[in-house]
Amino acid sequence: MPEPPIQRLKKLLSEQKPVLMVGAGSSQQVQYPSWDELIDKLKALVDSPPDRPPGMEIIQYADELKTLLLAAGREDDYYNFLAQEFQPKTNGNNFNDFHKTLVRLGYCGITTTNYDPVLEQASNSNLTAETVGSHQSVSLDLCTQDSRLRILDFLRGLTDKREGIPYHDVLHLHGLYDRPRDIVLTLSDYKKKYGEGRVVMEGSGPTDKTLDSLHRKVLWSLLVMHPVVFVGFSLNDGYFKHILGIFRSDFRLGSKPCHFAFLPLRAETPEERARDEKEISDYLKPLSVEPIFYEVQKREVAPGQVVEDHTKLQSLIFELANSLGITVGSPDLGTLNNDMLRRE
Repeated sequence: MPEPPIQRLKKLLSEQKPVLMVGAGSSQQVQYPSWDELIDKLKALVDSPPDRPPGMEIIQYADELKTLLLAAGREDDYYNFLAQEFQPKTNGNNFNDFHKTLVRLGYCGITTTNYDPVLEQASNSNLTAETVGSHQSVSLDLCTQDSRLRILDFLRGLTDKREGIPYHDVLHLHGLYDRPRDIVLTLSDYKKKYGEGRVVMEGSGPTDKTLDSLHRKVLWSLLVMHPVVFVGFSLNDGYFKHILGIFRSDFRLGSKPCHFAFLPLRAETPEERARDEKEISDYLKPLSVEPIFYEVQKREVAPGQVVEDHTKLQSLIFELANSLGITVGSPDLGTLNNDMLRRE
């Protein structure tokens, strides 16, 4: 019988081999918006905005909204909106025990597509009086030119053992709130950073552009050199799926899983659970990603208002930490954002 993926992940974490990659779902715990919520807020900025047509990708719709704002001379409004949405919270609630535990699990490096500083602030909160003066977690922005040498050091340092080092620098793949003009949000932003497509015509014949951008190269390198653990990701991002597919094809992996993703199950019966597990596993197989499932429950917080409760993910992360000998506090379930990790 094959070893459960959570057990294989535990062994890899004990050897400090995986890279953590965090998506928007994680930051929803501390009231940062999901993709859908962000686009709804962006839509509210536009005068007489069009509705999103059925089947249109959310990043293409975001492009249309951005184009309308810029055409109306409201470029500053657009970028100020992004900065304000993802800047640190003035109430100080910028992370919780989930984030503090997540960043301590034994990863060799931490990356995110989020624009907020949740992970580095959580990492710095783990510093003790003895270690706070030596180094603090810093943000590395892949979208800016002035971070390139630091990012090179980050990537080369992923193979170093981190005995007794309680912090992690955090690589932001899609930009940071304090440089909103460089943020990757819309379709045109993605094309600028990841390129138009796989092959283009140049001269007398086609030229392969698969890795002809820094973003593609960095993401491909991470996937090749380390098992990647996705948390807060729906794995519906077409550009990420494309690079995952290239990685699988380059090394002829077939159905061999190389990466992990914590994913929710919303099934209400054993039959639905079995069906959903198979559908999700089949979807991830061509990406060489293996799911680690947790159950999502629905809870009524007010008459007619039902939210999704993802606290079982937090429990799973706490159990994983305890099994690795990492002492954690009990989560304050009353402070959780029960909308976290909704599919983007």
